[in-house]
Amino acid sequence: MARGNLNRTNILDEANDKIVALTVEGGTPKVIYDGTANDSDKTFTVPNGKVWRLSYVHAEIKCTATAGNRAFRVAIYNTTPNLVLPYLACTTVFTATQTGVIEEYVGATFSTTAAQVPPLLDDFTPTQVKRVAIPPDLYLPAGYYIRVADMAAVDAAADDVWVVLHYIEYDA
Repeated sequence: MARGNLNRTNILDEANDKIVALTVEGGTPKVIYDGTANDSDKTFTVPNGKVWRLSYVHAEIKCTATAGNRAFRVAIYNTTPNLVLPYLACTTVFTATQTGVIEEYVGATFSTTAAQVPPLLDDFTPTQVKRVAIPPDLYLPAGYYIRVADMAAVDAAADDVWVVLHYIEYDA
């Protein structure tokens, strides 16, 4: 796998208010936008023969009026499945009708580029925002996966979770 050098230049698609990609030598920048409504448990798996260099995760939750504490989490798992890098497993509690954001990004300080990601859900003003730095050389091999979910599954079929995932994909 060629690692290449990270070029921190972002391509911002201003017409659609989206960050399109970071550019990197030797790999292919990829962005996943998952805005499937009424789904509070999403999984993104590294395909066979590929390696992902994770650079950014942006997850939003919009809770229904159903009572209960949501344990909204962004976490990385290996194929066993065991939690990888537990300190990155960001869990934040949200209650009925609350909205919030979890962002994981490369770097020790908050990324101004990450701040440019507009809310993905309509009428969205987060009541909580949690930011976590991820290691700059976090490579995920085939079979590893990122799970964004309400671990308590309070209103799994009605709470809305939207995710933007950015990574550089390499052949293994």
